[in-house]
Amino acid sequence: MENYQEPEVTKTKPKIPSSVSPIRMMDIDEMIKIISQAGYLVEKDLKEGCG
Repeated sequence: MENYQEPEVTKTKPKIPSSVSPIRMMDIDEMIKIISQAGYLVEKDLKEGCG
């Protein structure tokens, strides 16, 4: 039910698009860190699991 309310909240804020671009850049940077960290952990787990 919470997921259904989110789109309505974004519709009530028309100024989001202008503030989204810097947030997206931050998110991409953060996602790269998370993905690289997750990839490292997966590699580590695979090496430890196989070895």
